[in-house]
Amino acid sequence: DTPLAECLAHLNLSNCRVPSLPALLFELRALQTLNLSYNPLTDLSPARGGWAVGSGLQLLSFLDLSNCKIHDLGVLPHDVLHRPKLATLLLSNNELRRIPLS
Repeated sequence: DTPLAECLAHLNLSNCRVPSLPALLFELRALQTLNLSYNPLTDLSPARGGWAVGSGLQLLSFLDLSNCKIHDLGVLPHDVLHRPKLATLLLSNNELRRIPLS
């Protein structure tokens, strides 16, 4: 049996009332698409660790954070923008007040 962390490629947690990122997400080494839209996410830091924890999310190519109540992209960890495969980041319909330049 292959552990879920090594084979799960697509995860849709949209509209699931997820208030913060579970640290378990960062153990999903095969994850390519992650949909967290329509959740009350304001703090995008995981409960433990960080976006750089382990080898997880290195294959992430699509991340949907639309409709999540995000006010400030400063809460979006710098590492998420430097995932080697990330091609699509959806942030529409948030309450953005500023966009950091770096």
